Order: sequence, then structure tokens, then C-alpha cells
Amino acid sequence: MKMIYPELIKNRFFPLCFLMLFTGAAAASGIAFGCTRLEKNMDSVEKGMTYVTLCQIFLLFLVPMGIMLLSMRFASWEENCGGWRIIMTSGISTGSVHFAKILIVFVSVLTMLLPLVICGAIFLGDFKEGTVIEAVVLPLAAAYVCFLPMCVAMYFLSVILNSTLAVIFSGLLLIISTIFVSSSAFEKYDPLCYPYIISMNYDMVIQRIGTSIVVSVLIFAVGSFISQRRIAASI
Repeated sequence: MKMIYPELIKNRFFPLCFLMLFTGAAAASGIAFGCTRLEKNMDSVEKGMTYVTLCQIFLLFLVPMGIMLLSMRFASWEENCGGWRIIMTSGISTGSVHFAKILIVFVSVLTMLLPLVICGAIFLGDFKEGTVIEAVVLPLAAAYVCFLPMCVAMYFLSVILNSTLAVIFSGLLLIISTIFVSSSAFEKYDPLCYPYIISMNYDMVIQRIGTSIVVSVLIFAVGSFISQRRIAASI
């Protein structure tokens, strides 16, 4: 935990959050504008449900892309400035550094969801009390938590592969394959599919969140071991 603050400063956490917030605001404003331009014969309920559907599409694509790009940036920064050598020779636990970076990536991307919730409150404001929480906040929040295994996997791919093209190719392959699996009969067996399942069907949430956390811990343990050997061999 003691490495979180240094990593916040080194990786410019607050400018990153602002960038992610701006990205989310741009997406939310685009979704909102599109919903306001819908056919006039559509009532507010239909427009509200369209907004929720577009939020789900946002979650499917932009969140994994944000995780991949930030993970790649954090890993390449340490590689290019000799940070891994300093960490390995100073006696600092590489596991604590990895944990801090993953946490920063995860929280930074989370800020993209805030504009969606705010716009959702506006679009669904005319509905009965509790609709905003049930239709937007809870599904988005639960689905986002279930992105944790993908976040951990993306980060360690960035560290281990140590190549921009290889990371982009592997990351896109992981995202696309997960989307395809999530629409097949094997979706319940793949924890990486849980965000897509929950965003469409808010069911068995506690079990899926618990499974996602356990899988994240396992990926972290394996990734830490492999990445430490890769870093040690390169310095």
C-alpha cells in the first residue's frame, strides 16, 4: 500500500482522471444528443431505455480500451526510464508496485462512468423513484468491478510482452474474443465475460463479483512471478 502515493505522483493520476472524465463526458454527451434526436413519436421511456442500451455498448468497448492503453502506458514508462532496474535494485517489492499501478489504472478508468450516471439521472429523471439506480448505477458498477480480471491481465501482458504492437494485438484479441465468447454458450465459464453478462442481465451479481476477485488474485500471482523473471532477465 505504501507504493500507491508515489505511483499516483509518478503516473500523474489526476491529469489521467481528468482525461478519462473528459472521454466519458464526450461519450455521454454524444449518447444524450443521439437520444434527444430520436423520433418524436418515441416517449421518454423508450428514449431512456435507448440511453441505457447505449451505455452498455460504451461499457463493452471503451472501458477495455481504456484499461489496455493505460496499462501499456504505465509499463512502457517504467521500461523506458529504467524504473524496473531501480525497483529491483532498491529492494522494493515489485508486487506492491504492480498492485499500485493496477489500482491506478482501475480507478482512472472508473471516472469515465461518472458522466454516464449523471446523464442517466437526467434522462431517467421522469421515471419512478429508484429507476436511475436500478437501470444505470447498479449494472454499470457491478459490470465495472467484474472488469478487474481483464485489468490485471492487460497490465501484466503489457509488462511481460514489452512491445507496443504485441500488446495492442494481444489486447485487442483478448477484448474481441471475450465479446464473442460472451454471446456463446460458454459465457458462464469465462470470468472475463462477466461484465458483458451483468450489463445485459443483472443476475447472480454477488457470485460473479466474488469469482472475478478470486480470478484477479490468481492472475496477479502468476503475472507477478512471470513479470519478475522477465524484468530480472532484462536488467
